[in-house]
Amino acid sequence: MNFRPTLEKRRASIAKINCPLGYWFDLGTNYEKDPIWKVHGRQWMKSMGTFDPQEETLILIVRNPKEAIKRHMGKLNLEILNDQLVLNYFDNLALYDVWNPGKRLLIYYEDLIRHPELVYRKLLNFLDASDAYLSEFMDKYTWHKKQALAIYAEQEGRPITQGNTALHHSLSLPLEERKAIDAYIARQYPTLWQRYLKDRYQE
Repeated sequence: MNFRPTLEKRRASIAKINCPLGYWFDLGTNYEKDPIWKVHGRQWMKSMGTFDPQEETLILIVRNPKEAIKRHMGKLNLEILNDQLVLNYFDNLALYDVWNPGKRLLIYYEDLIRHPELVYRKLLNFLDASDAYLSEFMDKYTWHKKQALAIYAEQEGRPITQGNTALHHSLSLPLEERKAIDAYIARQYPTLWQRYLKDRYQE
């Protein structure tokens, strides 16, 4: 590969959950390669001095906003949709929207869960990286997934869905409330809703 994964920068500390598996299980990470930083928002990019939408490469993973919001916020209503976590979700999507089209890639979380090999091939192609090890990786995909879930459980508690389904949290909300959230997003972020979210997530 032309790149290497890095540890996530968060509050001046490194959490095991945010480290690439190659770091913990010696899967061949080459530390002489250029880094790929895992961040949750533009504030982290700025803190590392790597914030050039024309020259930097951006890969954004987008999840159903109702899933993401409900997962992090528990009891949910329209009055708390101005919470910083919600604002960060749309700030990241807005950042992607203005990024150099030749330097950006959008991955939907649901595709990653349901069709991992297709997503990985798309990612490798985008990075102009070899897929020589992809078949071997997919042959051991269950093992890799088990290791990732074990790390997650150690740091955050046992994941509810075990990575087997992309839709869970928002289903605890009544359909009327989910539709109200869709309507709120469409009003507050009409361009982002139309371009990236509506066709996939509208109820």
